[in-house]
Amino acid sequence: MLANEWLDIIGLIFALIGAIIIASGLIIGRTKALKVGVSRIAEDSEDKNI
Repeated sequence: MLANEWLDIIGLIFALIGAIIIASGLIIGRTKALKVGVSRIAEDSEDKNI
């Protein structure tokens, strides 16, 4: 019974780590968002692209 509790705790820890990794992948910076979302023929300055 005690081993099952430890496995549950380890599973929850891995799930939390996975959620943090996924969330950090979804949150990107302004420059990376502009690089990904703006076409190549857009303006040179970031202020004009917004």
